[in-house]
Amino acid sequence: MLTLPSVEIEQVVKAANYIDQMWLLPRTSPRILGRPSSPGTKIQNGAEPGDVKTILAMDIFSDRWLLCVYHERLVQLWDLHSQHQYPFFGITQDRPTFATCFINRRIEGSGLFTSSIACLDDGSDTLILVITHPVGCLLIRVTLPTPSHSTATMDILVAITAPSPMFPVRAIHPTFNLAVFSLSSILAVVDWNSRTRWIVDTAETADEELWNGIIGAKFITRNHVLCMKTHSIDLYTLPSLSSTSDRNGASASDLHIQAPVTTHAFRGMTFRGVSFSEPRQDAVPPSPASESSRIRAEVSFLAYDVLRGLFHYKVSLDLPPADAISGSRDAPAPPYMSVRLLAAHHMAVPASTPISRDGKAPMVPRSGLTPGARGFVTACALGPAGLRGIWIERRRGSVRRGIVGFRAVAQHLMVDQGIVGSPIDRALPLAREVDGGDEDSDADWWNDNESAIDGHTVYEVNSYDLRDDIIQCAFSEVTGTIVLATRHGDLKISLIPGAHS
Repeated sequence: MLTLPSVEIEQVVKAANYIDQMWLLPRTSPRILGRPSSPGTKIQNGAEPGDVKTILAMDIFSDRWLLCVYHERLVQLWDLHSQHQYPFFGITQDRPTFATCFINRRIEGSGLFTSSIACLDDGSDTLILVITHPVGCLLIRVTLPTPSHSTATMDILVAITAPSPMFPVRAIHPTFNLAVFSLSSILAVVDWNSRTRWIVDTAETADEELWNGIIGAKFITRNHVLCMKTHSIDLYTLPSLSSTSDRNGASASDLHIQAPVTTHAFRGMTFRGVSFSEPRQDAVPPSPASESSRIRAEVSFLAYDVLRGLFHYKVSLDLPPADAISGSRDAPAPPYMSVRLLAAHHMAVPASTPISRDGKAPMVPRSGLTPGARGFVTACALGPAGLRGIWIERRRGSVRRGIVGFRAVAQHLMVDQGIVGSPIDRALPLAREVDGGDEDSDADWWNDNESAIDGHTVYEVNSYDLRDDIIQCAFSEVTGTIVLATRHGDLKISLIPGAHS
């Protein structure tokens, strides 16, 4: 930013203010990417937009690069703002915005892709993509275009044959060549350089307890993985992993490791999907009561329960340093995790059972919830900073789907100061955890009007035969650009009102 001319800095400020004002206003119909009849989109390398495909996963990186993976072994990379070096300049400049497909490649092999996840490498000009298929996984590097090199490339770096069944991939850490996979409640960590897979052993779940499968994960540090489950969120503290020699892609028996788990349970919730923000970290120097430094981290997430609605949480973590985990120091205080509900979007709430005048209790639905007035959430996405988010809402009793955006309350995302320092400094929050304060913070979410998510419907679509049903969504937190994926396999791009198209 400091290297930009003052004129361009002024444009950035104007664009940021304009986007903030227009972010939640209704939008016109989105364009379909790749369709010849759709202006402002073009494909560079011979795609066949008429093919019916099923979108597996998609995400937007650096506010302009849309990476899309299809079940049918197809990978696409789109530049959503190909006419502008800085995407937000297109908001204030009197020039049209085009979307260009730089990569449209079908990867050879048998079997459909089953899961995928991608992230930016440290240099911010390379994407690391991990894709699973029935008998293994692929590690792919996507090199993004730069001002000095106008083409994008995609290379398969590693192909791993894994024991069957292949777990879905949940998170990756490119710096340390690690990927996290899960199947049901089983967690596995893979070093893709050595092809080593570790199965994380935890305490057995009692048979009478509800199924609590993993639906999402996020690396906080190399040794700490935050796992979202259907009924809880768990922090896994991994030991330092010692890789074996390179197995040259051959399958071998899994190794087993022990990992302590810190758990926060969500009472009465059954989450189906989650979207994490990017973690923020700070190093906390040693205090008089402790010779060990600590790592303070925070991450927020958006999760939805089909019956109850959408929930925005913040997780605050106080972690020991990596060298303490490896055993080179005396054992420090264990990790501390605080989970706080920031806001909720209500679909249905617990049904009360007051006794009527004739002494008969009213009929209560089997679910124990009142009938939802809206419908249910089918997908959601939270921005990297956790300041903006979107979700897809299916209206009850209709074929209408709503794309809803919201703006988080910035004060809710401020860094907590109460969990840092020595174990003595953390006595108060630890006592609050023992008293159940954290778990009670969301116990009566339906009665707290101040914590309601202020959602605004920005676009609605009717899907009469489910082909136009929206199954996934992604967006740029900076530019406000929204991308929607339909059941038919179309990609639709929606710009904020007034943006040139």
